[in-house]
Amino acid sequence: MKKTMTVLALAAALTSGVAAQTPAAPAAAAAPQDAMAKALASIQGTWLLTTVNDQDLAGQGVEMALVIEGNKYKQVVNGSVDETGTVKIDPSKKPMSFDLNILEGDDAGKLQMGIIEITGDVAKGLLGTPGTATRPVDFDSNDGAIFFIAKRVK
Repeated sequence: MKKTMTVLALAAALTSGVAAQTPAAPAAAAAPQDAMAKALASIQGTWLLTTVNDQDLAGQGVEMALVIEGNKYKQVVNGSVDETGTVKIDPSKKPMSFDLNILEGDDAGKLQMGIIEITGDVAKGLLGTPGTATRPVDFDSNDGAIFFIAKRVK
């Protein structure tokens, strides 16, 4: 009987020890969500595109901006919104994936997949052709349709 009580006490102690460790799993699961929130925060704001496909936009008299609020974006060209949609990013990818789900504009209903790298207030991105099923792999590849450099407007 004493041996049975000892085994039961040991089992209870082990069970409580396992239960005490259980909260670690949700914390580990929260890490990717924290990374996602941090990455999404890093792209928030108004980004003035300075270069598109190696062409200086200011030199061409074009002002193009990408405004990101939450997971929504709008593209503004010379003061007029010409495209809107949602943004999806994956910070676990290197470089980070950057997808635009175009809801309004010439390419409405299409997904535009790309990659983006943000260093401080400068973003470098490469977007594929809207509606294609391939994502650019890196910035040195020729598999993108639009290469851009943008600066965050403060």
